[in-house]
Amino acid sequence: GCHAQSFGGGRGLVGLWVVYWLSVLPVGWTRCASAFIGASSVARPLRGQGWRPQPQHQSRFLQRSAVKEQDPFAQLNQENAAVADELLGAVSADGFVSAKAVVTTGLVADICRRQEALPLASAALGRALTCCLMLADGLKQDETFQVRFDGDGPLCGILAIANGQLDAKGYVGNPRVTLPLNSQGKLDVGKGVGKGTLKVVRLKYLPGDDSPSPYSSITEIRSGEVPEDINYYLAESEQREGALAAGVHVDKEGAVDAAGGWTVHLLPGAPDDVADRLLANIQEMKQSPTEMILDGLQPRDILSMILKDMEPEFFEERTPRRATGCCNHEKIRRTLSLLPVREVIQIIELNEDVEVRCEFCGKHYEMDKDEMREELDRRMKDQSNDNDTPGRIEVDN
Repeated sequence: GCHAQSFGGGRGLVGLWVVYWLSVLPVGWTRCASAFIGASSVARPLRGQGWRPQPQHQSRFLQRSAVKEQDPFAQLNQENAAVADELLGAVSADGFVSAKAVVTTGLVADICRRQEALPLASAALGRALTCCLMLADGLKQDETFQVRFDGDGPLCGILAIANGQLDAKGYVGNPRVTLPLNSQGKLDVGKGVGKGTLKVVRLKYLPGDDSPSPYSSITEIRSGEVPEDINYYLAESEQREGALAAGVHVDKEGAVDAAGGWTVHLLPGAPDDVADRLLANIQEMKQSPTEMILDGLQPRDILSMILKDMEPEFFEERTPRRATGCCNHEKIRRTLSLLPVREVIQIIELNEDVEVRCEFCGKHYEMDKDEMREELDRRMKDQSNDNDTPGRIEVDN
């Protein structure tokens, strides 16, 4: 199976990530940790590791990452999911810590099945969808949180979107990619994503707005492992001090049988003793999100471990869903307006029907020559109205 989780945080934009090895887990698992050195106080050694002193800030959160080998993709089977899809939020009694946990097994399995994704793409897309859902929770219904990984790896980019209703959709540019295992014998998701940029787009309302407006940020892809990169964005662009974990597990037949994650962050004014207690709770969690899900743990169980001894108050459970209504024949027809006129003419002259596939749901649509000609006439008519020139173009039959 494939697991990925990311931890990090710091007070301030400027920081330094220091990586060190904690331990080697059984069966080839490795766990690494990274401490964010931000901008508030003097750094101190973490868990007995000797650091060269850094000016401004204490090490507070860890990053851990673990990846297991996955088998070739097979038909997905959601009936075997150990835990139903659910998102749950909580806050500590003192109001200084907010956390969320989510199970996305069914949603990720459904979307990956529709895209006929192989394990590498399933792992990458599932992580992105899981992170988006947690970060979209709390938004208004038609506000959205979107991440786009534009990397130079063979996955050819990842797009994931979720709205305030927890409707999610996404796709991978090349879902049929296979790569050699990395040096640890694990799926090389980072290489699949590659180097490039991560673009985060928030569609949100401002006071007085009748409709949400887009606000975007672009940051560098650091590892390509997805949750780590999103966590870097949260620390750098939003100055959010906290942690993020997400993972996907694929069984021996290639079916996505566990997906989910959790996120936690310190609210403004949180004292150091609260941060230290939270860090200790995170360090006590020996399992990845998918391991916990496979063991039957619910989001409430996961949050209870994260917020141990903090008397958490739980919010109402919510169910993430695959976004529907992404496409229809009319929407697909409008996509023709993105093609250059000359290409549309060439298609008509070849007397060929056009098949268009929705990237999100995998549904196929066909457009015949007559529809293509109607669309061409409409576009040329629009151009003629703009330019006061005849618009119809004759094409050979």
